[in-house]
Amino acid sequence: MTAWSNNLSLSKVYTKGLGYIFLIAFLSYYVQFPALSSIGGIEPSNDLFRRAFPSLYYPVGKGYIDSDGLVELINLVGVVASIVIASDIAQHALLYLLITAIYYFLVILGGQFYTFQWDILLIEAGFLTAVCFAPWQSRHLTTNDFNVGCWPLRFLLFKLMFMSGIVKIQAECPTWQNLTALEYHFATQCLPGPLAWYAHQLPPFILRLGVASTFFCKS
Repeated sequence: MTAWSNNLSLSKVYTKGLGYIFLIAFLSYYVQFPALSSIGGIEPSNDLFRRAFPSLYYPVGKGYIDSDGLVELINLVGVVASIVIASDIAQHALLYLLITAIYYFLVILGGQFYTFQWDILLIEAGFLTAVCFAPWQSRHLTTNDFNVGCWPLRFLLFKLMFMSGIVKIQAECPTWQNLTALEYHFATQCLPGPLAWYAHQLPPFILRLGVASTFFCKS
């Protein structure tokens, strides 16, 4: 009974945690959308919206709502659904399917700004959680829901780590081959953190050891 109880507790941490991650993703998208993908943004998504999702675009074509307003409305639906999951009000599989579908829709409209590995990973994790892990017959996880649900998620983690290592090897990039990638990474990454400058100042030996450790862990 203790093992089942521990598994249930850890599973709830995961399912609620995924809800929080989706919530952060939706809120981030909501803030960035006007400048990036709105009609007046850097890469307007209106035409892509019309071509990729003609059924959803129908209200826009009829003049009931503008495309930006519809995207923001769909995004807010994702925010509400994520809050329901994260607050443990309900964690039904259909909720995970809903937020995954909404985020997929937003990623497509995001164009070049949403082609990063972590966006695809979030969609994959949301889909696998909905299909293989979250409950279909109740609002909350129970011990009866434990079957093969963890294994697809474990394989997703394995795929992430393994492919992240393989792609660095296959790139035949001298910085990876010579273990010097981290000597440039912290100064050139697209989203540098507050500690990036300090990490860039580390001795080359430490940075090369970090690259070697990356290969060891991922490959």
